[in-house]
Amino acid sequence: MSRSISMIAIFIAVAFLSSCGLTPVYQRQAATGGLSTQIDIDPIPDRGGQLLRNELQNLFPRGSDPAAYRLAVVWRESIDDFGIRRDLTATFARLTVTANYQLWDLRQTTPNAAPVLTGTVRSINSYNILANTFATLTAEDDARAKAGQQLAREIQLRLTAYFKQ
Repeated sequence: MSRSISMIAIFIAVAFLSSCGLTPVYQRQAATGGLSTQIDIDPIPDRGGQLLRNELQNLFPRGSDPAAYRLAVVWRESIDDFGIRRDLTATFARLTVTANYQLWDLRQTTPNAAPVLTGTVRSINSYNILANTFATLTAEDDARAKAGQQLAREIQLRLTAYFKQ
């Protein structure tokens, strides 16, 4: 008797959990209702901005339909030196990148239309400053590329949350 009751309870629990409407946010093309193919991404100046735009274009591939939204991003970065030696040379640097983004609805026809979504995302990456200049520049470029990937992913998650509302 108790075995049949436990089987019924398990069946009811599975039925409720399967109908909760849960969709994975971290999935590629995550649950934006097809709108991810209708986002046009403005060019972003500087090398870091190019890397960020490329990552965003990979996450939001354009379809053949006309764009319904426009994403404008401003890339700002700063480098702070740490690990100062006695001879006043740095051995460690921190790259802080901030991206301010605005999502515009291109279907709005009012002349003073405001962006439908604005936000700021930040990424902090570090790298070693080495005696070899080429190695230091390569480490800095790698930190910049990682920052672009992190910022693009964070923007994707925020846009997905906006479109799910």
